[in-house]
Amino acid sequence: MKKLLVALGLAGSLGLAIALPWAWATTLPITYVGNANYQMLNSDKNIVPNVALTTNRTWTLPYAGGTNITSNIDIIDAQGNIGGANSCIVIAPQSGDTINGSSSSITFCGTYGKFSIFPISGTNWTYSVVAAGQLAGTTTNDNASAGNVGEFITASKNLANARQATTNSSTTITSVALTPGDWDCTGIMSQSISSTTTVQALSASLGGTDGVIGTQGTDGVTTEQSTEVSAILYGANGRDLRVGPVRESLSGNTTIYLVSGASFLTSQLWTYGDIRCRRAR
Repeated sequence: MKKLLVALGLAGSLGLAIALPWAWATTLPITYVGNANYQMLNSDKNIVPNVALTTNRTWTLPYAGGTNITSNIDIIDAQGNIGGANSCIVIAPQSGDTINGSSSSITFCGTYGKFSIFPISGTNWTYSVVAAGQLAGTTTNDNASAGNVGEFITASKNLANARQATTNSSTTITSVALTPGDWDCTGIMSQSISSTTTVQALSASLGGTDGVIGTQGTDGVTTEQSTEVSAILYGANGRDLRVGPVRESLSGNTTIYLVSGASFLTSQLWTYGDIRCRRAR
């Protein structure tokens, strides 16, 4: 082990590339490259310059048709070693290969940015650049897959399936099952009110307990107080009470409930609505 550590330290001090196997990396396979030119390998996935570049350095791509290239190669300036006061990386194709149909090289100077390049044929590469502080979004009307930032989960109960409420009690309208992570959730609670009903108070809540309204004054609770307002004034469809956004930071699988509460006199009231949750990270 001492010999390995010494060898790695010596290689790093000489500005040589150090390819770390998957098992040695914390989460991703990373190749560190010093202040030097570099021949990228078919097996490279994430390449990080770990020394400030004093002059432009040429990093040559492997052949686009090479074996083991199953995804993009990312050049990530994680330490701010390129651009600005430092020099740049020149990404060059192999002889006979092209980048976006051209045999010319591409110069990458994005401090703290990312340059992603991937083969689209046996001889041609294409690429994208993400500047520091930017995260590329989708360019079409698709959905983030489960577990990814942007994942969207929703549940609703419409007017036709509204739940009949009991005065001075709470009613669960609907719920969503969330996996561990950091979520932002919102809710909308609506009512259908009989014409002779007088409404004294309405409330809506988002939380992790079935059938329980949260504490008034918290992010997950919205209330509306009135003094015996009839359905004629509210309208037969009542009012929308919007809840959130509420942060749900979850360490395990959790069900989040949209719960309504109502205080009313004389006749009947039904409640319905929806929950929408998006994974923030």
